[in-house]
Amino acid sequence: MSFYFEFIHFDEIAIGDFFSFVFKRFFFLVIVLTLSIQEAVGLLKLITKYFSIILFVSMLFWIVHLLGTKLPYSIIRFQDSVTYPEFYNYYFFIKADYLTFFPRFQSIFLEPGHLGMICAFLLFANQYDLKDKYVLCIFCALLLSFSLAAYVLLGCGWFLFYLKCEKRNIIYIFLLLSMISVLCSYAWEKEDNVVNEYILSRLVYEDGKLSGDNRTSEDFDDYFSKKIMTSSDCLIGIGPKTFQTKLSFSGSGNSSYKVFIVMDGIVGLLIVLFFYSGILLKYYTRELFLLFILYVISFIQRPYALWDSQILIYILSAFIFSNERKYKLLN
Repeated sequence: MSFYFEFIHFDEIAIGDFFSFVFKRFFFLVIVLTLSIQEAVGLLKLITKYFSIILFVSMLFWIVHLLGTKLPYSIIRFQDSVTYPEFYNYYFFIKADYLTFFPRFQSIFLEPGHLGMICAFLLFANQYDLKDKYVLCIFCALLLSFSLAAYVLLGCGWFLFYLKCEKRNIIYIFLLLSMISVLCSYAWEKEDNVVNEYILSRLVYEDGKLSGDNRTSEDFDDYFSKKIMTSSDCLIGIGPKTFQTKLSFSGSGNSSYKVFIVMDGIVGLLIVLFFYSGILLKYYTRELFLLFILYVISFIQRPYALWDSQILIYILSAFIFSNERKYKLLN
C-alpha cells in the first residue's frame, strides 16, 4: 500500500524520500503485525498513557490561559502553508488566530478536529473505560476540542459499542442522550455561547443542507465532478503536491473523501478499502466491525486513513478485540 501511493506520484518526490518513506512504512507495519496479544495490549496502554499525559499538561496551561494569565508565546506557521493561518505557540499548546470567539482546545496538534478524531478512535479502542484516568483524560480533551466531527464519532462509536451489550447499558445511553438534549436546548436558547457557536449553529438546515456541511467548497465540488470524475485522473489522482500547489479553491474545500480521490484516485481508494477490510476479515469480531464503520464515517469527512496513528490504533484494536478473553485476563 505504501509503495503504491509513493510510486504513482513518483515524479513529485525525490528518489531518496521515496525509498525512505516506503521502508519506514514497511518496517512499521512488519513490527506491528508481528506483535503478540500481550505486546499489543501493552502498546495500546502505553500510547493511551503518554498521549493522555501530553493532553493533561496541555489542558492545564490552556485553562490557565483562559483564566487570563499571560503566557509567553511565539508566532509559527505550518510549513509555509497557505491553507492554515498563523498559530500562537504557547509551547504547551497552540492556538489558531482565527478562533476569535473562543480558543478551542487543540493541544499541540494542527487542528482541534485532528485531536478529536484520534481521541475518538482511542476511546473506542479502550472500550470507553472511563474508570481509567488516562481514558477519562482523553475523553475530556475530546469534549474541549468542540469539534462537531469528533462529537459525531464519539456519539456513534459509543452507541454502536454499547448497543451489543446488555439492556442496562442501552438504558444508560438513553439517559445520557436525554441529558445531552436538555443541555443543547439550554445552549440554543442562550445563543451566545461556545456550544451554540461551534456545534449547534452548524446543525441548522438551510439552503438544502446543514450549515456545518462545509468540508468542500462549491468550486471544489465543481472541479471534482467536471474535471476529475470525467477524466483519467479519477483513476490514480493528480497527487498531493499538485493538489496543494497548483489548485486554489474558495471556502474550505480541503477535507472530504473527494479530496482523497482527487489526490490518489479511485484505485487508491480501493487499495485503502482492501487494506482495512483485509484486517477486518482476518481478525473479525463485532467490535472490530463497528470500529471499521467508525473509520468509514470519519473518512467521509476527513480522509486520513493513511495516517500512521489511525493504522496503528486499528491494528492494535484488531488484535485485542479478537483475543478479548486474553485481554480481560491481562486486566
